[in-house]
Order: sequence, then C-alpha cells, then structure tokens
Amino acid sequence: MVETCSEAFAIADAALAVGHEVRVVPATLVRTLGVGARRLKTDRRDAQKLSEVSCRIDLPSVHVPSQQARQRKTMCGMREALVGARTKLLNTVHGWLRAEGRRPRAGEVTTFSARVRAVCADTTLPTYVERQLRTLDSLNQEIAEADRELATIAKTDPIARRLMTVQGVGPSTSVRFVAALDEIGRFSGAHAVESSLGLVPGENSSAERQRRTSITKAGPPALRWCLVQAAWAAPRTAERSDATLGGRDREAPRQTGRGPGARAQAGGDPVCALARRDRVRAESVKRELIAPPARRSFSGRLLLSD
Repeated sequence: MVETCSEAFAIADAALAVGHEVRVVPATLVRTLGVGARRLKTDRRDAQKLSEVSCRIDLPSVHVPSQQARQRKTMCGMREALVGARTKLLNTVHGWLRAEGRRPRAGEVTTFSARVRAVCADTTLPTYVERQLRTLDSLNQEIAEADRELATIAKTDPIARRLMTVQGVGPSTSVRFVAALDEIGRFSGAHAVESSLGLVPGENSSAERQRRTSITKAGPPALRWCLVQAAWAAPRTAERSDATLGGRDREAPRQTGRGPGARAQAGGDPVCALARRDRVRAESVKRELIAPPARRSFSGRLLLSD
C-alpha cells in the first residue's frame, strides 16, 4: 500500500509482479486517514498508519494505469514542455522587436526566425537574439518530430483513429484521451467518464439550500484543455456538417432581399411578387380610408383627423 506520488505506479508494478495486492491511496485522503497527524511525518510513520487503517476499512485505490498509457501520457507531456519552451523564447524575441520598433510580417511559428532575420536585414542581430533564434529553429525540429511520433501512434491505435473522425480532434487530443481512460471497462457509462475528467458541475448544498457550482475540474487538466481547444476548432474545421447546414438555414431569412440572388432566395415568381405588392398596397389604402391616421402638430400633440 502506497499513496500517490511520482514513484507510486512503478512500486505498484513491482509489487504486482511478485503477487501482492496493491492499493494506491489518493493523496487527497491521506490527511483524513491520520497521515501527518500532530505535524509528525516520516516514511516509516506514514507506512505504519496506512497499514493500520487498511486493517480496519477497505481503502479506496486510484486506477493503476498500464505501462502503455503512462508512456503516452509522458510523451504528450514532454511535447507540451517543448511547446511551452518555444512560446517563452518567442515572447522574449517579440519583446526585443517591440523595443526596437520593428514588426515582422505575419506567418507560421516555424518561419518566425526567418521573418525576424528578414525584418532586421539592415542591421546585425545581437548575439543574444541570434542565440534565441537558433534555439527556436532547434525546438521547431524537435516539436515536428514529436508531432510525427504522435501522429504515427494515433494512426495505429484503432480507438484514437476513430476519435480523429470527430471534427477538431487531432492526434494529440486523441492519444491523450485514450491514455487517460486506459481501460474503458472501469467506467459505468459516459457520465462516469465526464465525472472522471472533471467536466461535470459540482455541488455546494446544505439543508434545504441546493446550489450547483462550476465544473469540478477533477482529473488531468491537460486533457480538459485539449478538449476545450478541440471544441473551439470544430466549427472551423467542419465541412458542411448537419449542424452547419442547420445554422445556414436559420440565417437564410435574414439574407433574403439582399444581394444578386435575393430573388432566387425568396423562391417566388416575379409576377407573384408584383401581385403580393399590389395586394399589400390595397390593404394599406383600405385601412387609411376606414380610419385615417392622426396628424401631429409641431409641438407633438395629436390633432383630429380631417
């Protein structure tokens, strides 16, 4: 029995290999179990306390992910670290450019170094800026290699390949999702998956007061970030999906009567349109004859009709 930490799953694998029953206790529960009580905390005391509690109650255990799932999580995390380092370097070079009053043309992040050198072609770049640009070029190559590695894994995994058929979901999101769920049989349904990923609202109720809070944000935050980005990217990558067609149909009446194809959008024959126009005018004249509209004076007061 061990609490969750960096070495917990490796220790669990070693214990399972020799036939032991393993429980990895969530770190959020160790305080309630008495670990670290009276501000006395050592590895020996912690192990003794967990052993004593396990003899009295059935301690809960977190899911011990497979070796493949852990490897894929680490792979995605390493890639995010490279992307984060590149972003920090980009920000430092952007700050130097603003201080110098220079603005490179817009483009992809992979061409940033070339665009900076082009905008500064009339001067010699300082060594500290050139060093940043060389590091950016190296990071771009490493990130591209990491992307190719993730794409290969996503194509070979049948579940990840199916997930990528959803608009906005790419190799990184699909691999992260498969690695986070690991064994789908441990979930009772889709709502259990939502709860595990922290995508369900929390609750703060007491007595007769019932109050729903924002999402719990439990589980891996990197996967939630990927899912949110996939949701934002889905409308941009959709190609005439059913939802897009429905949205265009709702916007069509507002566009009727404008543009070169207005008559075709209206769907009416010109003769019928003239007949409708005359009928509307006749109804308007009839209403004016029956009840003439009141006139207003310059002061705004109503006057009697003639």
